[in-house]
Amino acid sequence: MPAPVLKALHDAAAHALKDPEVARRLADFRSVDGGQSPDAFCAYVQSEMKRWSDIVRIAKITAE
Repeated sequence: MPAPVLKALHDAAAHALKDPEVARRLADFRSVDGGQSPDAFCAYVQSEMKRWSDIVRIAKITAE
């Protein structure tokens, strides 16, 4: 993804996450707190993939 597009998406998401209503609704879904940099989010996603990949494979979990 081009850097300017990524920055625009990040900035828009970060702005939305500052809205108390958005934060409350995300908390209702037990969503992870956002607002980190794109690099930090990428690192988080990679760590979660590493954390859960064996479990998903062993349990033969598939997307529907």
